[in-house]
Amino acid sequence: MEMLESLAKLMLQAPVRYQQAAERSLEYDTKKAAEAGLSLERYRMNLRQEKIRHMVQDCVFGENDDIILFADCVDAFNLHFDVESMRNRAKSGYLHDHDFFELFYVLKGYCYQYIDGREDIIQEGSICLMNLQAVHERVIPDKDTILLTVCIRSSVFDAPFLNMLREIPMFWNFFASSIGRKDHPGSCIHLQDTPNRELEIILYQMLRTYLMEDEISHTVVKCYLVPLLTEMARIRHIEELEPTSVAMIFPRNPSLDAVLRTIRDKCGMVTLQELADEYHFSLNYLSRLIRETTGKTFKELSSDYWIERAKSLLLCTSLGIEKIAELMGFSSRANFERRFKSLISISPAQYRQNN
Repeated sequence: MEMLESLAKLMLQAPVRYQQAAERSLEYDTKKAAEAGLSLERYRMNLRQEKIRHMVQDCVFGENDDIILFADCVDAFNLHFDVESMRNRAKSGYLHDHDFFELFYVLKGYCYQYIDGREDIIQEGSICLMNLQAVHERVIPDKDTILLTVCIRSSVFDAPFLNMLREIPMFWNFFASSIGRKDHPGSCIHLQDTPNRELEIILYQMLRTYLMEDEISHTVVKCYLVPLLTEMARIRHIEELEPTSVAMIFPRNPSLDAVLRTIRDKCGMVTLQELADEYHFSLNYLSRLIRETTGKTFKELSSDYWIERAKSLLLCTSLGIEKIAELMGFSSRANFERRFKSLISISPAQYRQNN
């Protein structure tokens, strides 16, 4: 999504937030060095020699921050290291953890992620969420890569907020277990390897609101967490689809996951014939495989994703209906409204107003 990338680059060109983060880190390290009776230089040298560095909220968040966002790239914090030496260091177990939740989305390029001694390449379009116990590291390989990072205080997930997540069991368990048990194992949720329009729309709104810095921006950014986690749960549901016992009659082609992702990402803008041609299935076989794997026909599945995307744009953005119609692949607002109303019996404007 070009708008999200443009906004991230705009943030990178305004270094004040990165300077503020560096100042908070300096203030915290100076305090800790004094408590240990060490010079700041010696204290920081000792930190670099520790295998597991613990990052605390006071070092990252401002006094009134519950959630912070920043675009991350090689030049973001003026930390210039040799990529291969950083990779070797991470492979050797020099990692970090923190007492806040961290989520990052690979907006452009790729990065290396290290957990439990394993190196993974996190591709463009992937999103990763780490719990409080996750010991990890990541290395950005080049100047072309841009990540969008969201750091969330653990206190955000109080009882009322967790209750909102009860309808999303995957995340209710993820956050509640991590906060409730210090000995809970480290965990990272890693989703997809292709860009997702819905995720990027929500992340764009979060970053845009965060950069406004008005009286209610902190509250609004927190509100965007729910649709963000909901979209992530929907992606996980698709990724975990398994063949039914009936579908086991037909050996599952690894390309089926890619087909289902394409239906989700291009809902309403791809035909079954185009999918069959692209992924080398016969038309009848692919139609049957989709139905037996998901319990829905291609048309039903495509319609479900179409209406979810339309609802997301109506509720999670302030875009006009004409613009939403364009994003949904329609040349006119009237055609979009007709399709929307045929699926849920009310117009897009009525749906937005009612919700």
